[in-house]
Amino acid sequence: MLNKVLRGGLNASSFILLTIAELGGITVEAFHPKKYAFTQLGRSVLGLDSEDIKWRDRTLKDKMRQLIQNGLVVKDKKCKNYCLSPSGRKISDEINDYFSSINQKWDRIFRIIIFDIPKKKNKYRDWLRNNLYSLNFKQLQKSVFIGKNPLPESFVKEIGYFKLDDFVHIFSVKEIDTRREIIKNWKND
Repeated sequence: MLNKVLRGGLNASSFILLTIAELGGITVEAFHPKKYAFTQLGRSVLGLDSEDIKWRDRTLKDKMRQLIQNGLVVKDKKCKNYCLSPSGRKISDEINDYFSSINQKWDRIFRIIIFDIPKKKNKYRDWLRNNLYSLNFKQLQKSVFIGKNPLPESFVKEIGYFKLDDFVHIFSVKEIDTRREIIKNWKND
């Protein structure tokens, strides 16, 4: 889910997850409360006020059900409130950590990641590359990436969790001889 959010922006599931994370707990009604005029369009699109459209067939409700089935959201039956499970909290924290890293103003320090992950840990090599691309790092060579922003703390922790510390090397570099060439990679950003 994290890679989907970072690559393609928010989807319905991540929107719900981050909304619940921000508010702590929420009812379905809270997404588009009746009492505000500006929510009428959203209520109409979702079919909240329509007798013809069954709410259970709508995207928001379906995604909420999927989040519950995946153990990311829990529902308090008594007050009909939705809250994040510990797993949901972890994912929402990681999403926020990645977004805050990506959206930081560049501090004029390049981050270089060099890795040599053994073949038996091939899936982690792919995981590392995908995450570096998601963080707007550019590939200089097959196992060398460069980026302009600090790595998210959750990402660095995952490197340790997957026992990749001996294979992944992270450098912060203030001056580079080929600076102009490297900065060209971000001209469109």
